[in-house]
Amino acid sequence: MGTDLFEIQAETVYTNEDLDWQNSKSRSSIEMNDPNCRPAIRRRVTDMAQYDVVFAGFPKM
Repeated sequence: MGTDLFEIQAETVYTNEDLDWQNSKSRSSIEMNDPNCRPAIRRRVTDMAQYDVVFAGFPKM
């Protein structure tokens, strides 16, 4: 598509155990159920104003 790509990465990498959504005590489950949770990210886009359209997506698991 000739566009810029930017991968959002967590500051603290998620392990497979962290991502076990079937475990209510896993990191991802705890974060998902906390409306105030905003995990830190590694880096940000420096100038979002330069974009008219932004597509957000994620891989099919």
